[in-house]
Amino acid sequence: MEEKTPAGAAGGLVVLVDDVDAHYRHAESAGVTIDSTPMDLLDGRREYGAWDPEGNLWYFATRLRRAVLGFSHSGKRGILLPRIVQNKP
Repeated sequence: MEEKTPAGAAGGLVVLVDDVDAHYRHAESAGVTIDSTPMDLLDGRREYGAWDPEGNLWYFATRLRRAVLGFSHSGKRGILLPRIVQNKP
């Protein structure tokens, strides 16, 4: 039987939870292999990633309030980068 490894993963499943930070702390304290710590994403989610024992990547997320996007200069050649200007209910 071929062993599954995280390096072979091509995608993952997103599971919405009520409190992604509490979920992350619980998973970390239980010894789950964390792929990425909780972070706010431009699409209005706060998300972290974790590997299951079978080598599957799971994402757990909480919806933030609706994100309003703006742009800011990167300082290099006048490139505009997206950023969250404010969150609206």
